[in-house]
Order: sequence, then C-alpha cells, then structure tokens
Amino acid sequence: ARTKGQIRAGIRYVMGAPNLWISFTMLAVIGLLSYNYFSVTLPLFAIRSLHGGDGTFTVLYATFSVGAVVSALVIADRNLVRIHHILIGAVAFGLAMLALGAAPDTAVAVPLAFVVGLAAILYTTSTTAIVQVEADPAYHGRILALQTFLLIGTTPIGGPVLGWVADTWGARTPIFIGGAVCLVAAGWGVAAQHLARRRALEGGAATASAN
Repeated sequence: ARTKGQIRAGIRYVMGAPNLWISFTMLAVIGLLSYNYFSVTLPLFAIRSLHGGDGTFTVLYATFSVGAVVSALVIADRNLVRIHHILIGAVAFGLAMLALGAAPDTAVAVPLAFVVGLAAILYTTSTTAIVQVEADPAYHGRILALQTFLLIGTTPIGGPVLGWVADTWGARTPIFIGGAVCLVAAGWGVAAQHLARRRALEGGAATASAN
C-alpha cells in the first residue's frame, strides 16, 4: 500500500546494502558519461571520425544492437548476477569503448561496435539482475525506478555535455572519456567492495567479542 516516505525508504535500503549502493554509484557515473554516448556521439563518430554517412551509422548501431541481444541471451543462460560480474562488465565496457574510439576506419569499427554492445548489456543487465536477486521484493519497484533514473534520466545532462565535448575536441573524445570513466568506476567498485567486506568482518568480530 502507498504510504508517505516510500522513496526515502527505498534509498535508505539501497544505502544499507553494499552490493546495491556500490553498483548504483558506479551506474550514476557510467550512465552519465559512458552509456549516453550511443544516441549522441555515435552518429558524430560515424560521420566526422570515420568519414562515413547515414549508412555507416546505421551499420554501427545495428551491429551494436546485435551484440546487445547476444549478450542478453548469454547472461540469461548463465545467471550472471553477482557484484563481480558488474565489475567485469564495467571493465569490458570501458576497454571496448576505448578500442572503438581508436578505430581507424569503418571496417575495424563495425566488429568493435559488436563488442561494445556485448559489454554494455553485460554491465547494465547484471546491474538490474542483482537488484532482483539480492533486494527485498518489497523494494524492487522503487530500486529499479532509481536504476532507470541513473541510467536514462541522466541523459539530459550527459547528452549535451558529451555533444559539447565532441564539438570542441572531436567525436572520438567522448568515447575515450566514456571508456576511461568505466575503468575508473570499476576500480572504485573493487576498492569499495573490499572496504565494505572488511567493515562487515570487523563488525562481526566486534559482535562476537561482545557476546
């Protein structure tokens, strides 16, 4: 039933679950500066950096979409829903974006777009799946709504910023930035996970000593 303070309760729940707040903090920066590039800078990359046209963008985006579908099927089959899969997905996404940004021509960019699609969906689907597996079902709707906001709701901010970066420093630059952001977020996630685990162990040891 609807009650006052449900959104705040959902946020507090996320902040009390290390795997959730770590993955959502990563999602906030990756959604803002990495994931938004598909609709904003990929067309600029196809036209300005690869010197192609509408057909080049169409091929790149179609190839990316095929990679996304394949990745979704693999994840569904293997149940990749642990925090380390999110970290692996972020690293793979970052490396794939860096490789795509450095692609010299369309022939190289097309297979790399497929890899980017694989990595992007590995990352985002794992982030969604961990909510459904680890969170209390009573909070699923609110937590998934928060996830959607972090991934898609940041587009009005990230999109114009990345577009300005592309106009100022070239269409490859936002892709390089997005890749670097993914890697930095993954590194932070590993450190945060270790810190949360150490605090949990210290808390358990203190409780045992008190008893």
